[in-house]
Amino acid sequence: MKIFLDLDGVVVDFVTDALRYNGVEDFIYPVECGWDVVMACNRLRDKKGFPLLKTSEFWDTLNCFYFWYNLKPYPGALDFVERVSKYGELYIATSPTESPLSSWGKHMWINTHLPEYSRRFFIGPQKHLLADRDSILIDDSDSNCKKFEEAGGTAILVPRPWNVYGGSYNSFLTVERHLHAISL
Repeated sequence: MKIFLDLDGVVVDFVTDALRYNGVEDFIYPVECGWDVVMACNRLRDKKGFPLLKTSEFWDTLNCFYFWYNLKPYPGALDFVERVSKYGELYIATSPTESPLSSWGKHMWINTHLPEYSRRFFIGPQKHLLADRDSILIDDSDSNCKKFEEAGGTAILVPRPWNVYGGSYNSFLTVERHLHAISL
């Protein structure tokens, strides 16, 4: 079994730092925004009386190597990766922004925090192209999971405030239960 594990929103806390880089701290993610992190940012900025950002302004603040390289793993995430690896051949699958600095930062993050995966990763937005009947995607995006399943793979949606499950930021136990059920 091949397992493709998403980085942003599953292993690393992209949302907290992306919002912080755009002037929002101490927040509860507005679940009604779904995975539209720019809308969520603007809703939170508006509550604080800050000017709204254009989509390009939001992403431009993140177009630096250091943003991606310095993302923090969720508490327990690195141990979670180790546990997931026991269920099959594990790869990291992460989608970049349009900036090459995003890909470079993600690559170096993997090299630093998960060195055993420094040659076992995929950076690209089309995760469904990795799908087959012997593959599992673990992701926080409803859309990525749906496309992966439509392409013939199995997907496990990690509960997060921005997807259909909602849920906590630390829901590794839920994912492990799904993996265990699939492996039986």
